[in-house]
Amino acid sequence: MKTKLIVRTDFAAAAQSELTLRFPGIYESHAIDRMGEDIVFGQSDVPGIWRLHAIGRLESWARAGDSVDFRFVDIRPLPESITIVTEGDPESDRHFTPYMIDTLLPEEMAGLLPGKLGLEQALQTPIVTLAEGYGEVIVGSLVGGLHFEAQGKTFFHKVAAAYSQRCAISHMRQSSIDGLAQEGVVIGIDEPFVRHEGAERDGLFLSSSFAFAYRYGLLAIGDDYELLRHQTMEAEMRMFLEIANRKAMLRLPEDPAHWPDLDAARRHRNKFGY
Repeated sequence: MKTKLIVRTDFAAAAQSELTLRFPGIYESHAIDRMGEDIVFGQSDVPGIWRLHAIGRLESWARAGDSVDFRFVDIRPLPESITIVTEGDPESDRHFTPYMIDTLLPEEMAGLLPGKLGLEQALQTPIVTLAEGYGEVIVGSLVGGLHFEAQGKTFFHKVAAAYSQRCAISHMRQSSIDGLAQEGVVIGIDEPFVRHEGAERDGLFLSSSFAFAYRYGLLAIGDDYELLRHQTMEAEMRMFLEIANRKAMLRLPEDPAHWPDLDAARRHRNKFGY
């Protein structure tokens, strides 16, 4: 099953029936690959967390110097906005800025309803969506026939659930005001920049700052689950770690079967000269 593209735009822009958006030229491949497809529009202030509010079709694209213009038609607002969290793009996560374009993976999306489905029927078709990191299911209707399903079986959700959506280093759990989103990044222990399909013991649930530190070797895990700091870690981060975790020990899941794989942790720290 093919992924579904999400494009960042505001509510007012997506309220039009037709819309042209300009993106950096690096997104030209997306335009080529997605011609004629239904695209989801949403807002994103935090990398990977989306509030979906419309669907439209990518009709055409054109080069504009170093940029590329996407033209969307047949834009249909959703009756209700839907919050969903994607697995995200590790390269974009480095900059801590919202993505301009993101994708819903096949396991995050049940797919499109048959094309012959009429608008009235589509409005009556229930959808179920579960944003990664929180435990309530939202049921509603979605114009255009997109159908989302609960994501309990993905790598993200398995690891996040194992840690009860609490950072493995600070043990903090931060929720949005409406309770629909939780802060947290799931990364692989051995290869933190690689998308995983493994078991709970293959990943860590971390807040953004600690995920950054682990990905770039500023933090590592020892053979007794102690937190190791690289000699190049800046003083401010050392102080932050001291406040967040005075014992400098990883906070483990309740189920020992979900405790991090120490062989993988060893391979990770060896890459950074621990």
